Amino acid sequence: SSTLASEFKLPDSDLGKTDLRGANLEDADLRNVLMKRADLRGARLLHAQLGLARLERSDLSEADARRADFTNADMDRVRLLGADLRDADFSDARLERTNFTGANLKGAVFTGALLRRTIFSDADLTGARGLKQDRLREACGNAQTRLPAGLTLKECEMDPEAMIDTAVGPNS
Repeated sequence: SSTLASEFKLPDSDLGKTDLRGANLEDADLRNVLMKRADLRGARLLHAQLGLARLERSDLSEADARRADFTNADMDRVRLLGADLRDADFSDARLERTNFTGANLKGAVFTGALLRRTIFSDADLTGARGLKQDRLREACGNAQTRLPAGLTLKECEMDPEAMIDTAVGPNS
């Protein structure tokens, strides 16, 4: 699929359970969109506006979402394995049980984000902003997780592969 949505404004749309694998959504306006259980693996979301989007249980693995705006988005149980999220804004986003395993989060913003049971194994958070130690209390990572200076994460209790939520995407 090579959908081009950069010229489209899709705020308030219902795209739940939609197959958008590899879609080009660069610069798309997806504010307040309902995308529960959507398949966005490998999608291009550069500069996309996803503020207030409801993305629960969606799969954005290998997505390119550099500089995307996820402000106030509901991203519970979202899978972002190996995603490029450099300079993305997750301010005030709900990231409960979100799996960032292997994601590039260099320079990402997490001010006010809810990080409960969030997985950062093998993720690169170098230069991430808005992260506070008390907010990372319920998140986890591994020895390969790169964090900003002075921050620590507890070790994930299980192998990240074993923690991958199978109830994600349109077929769940």
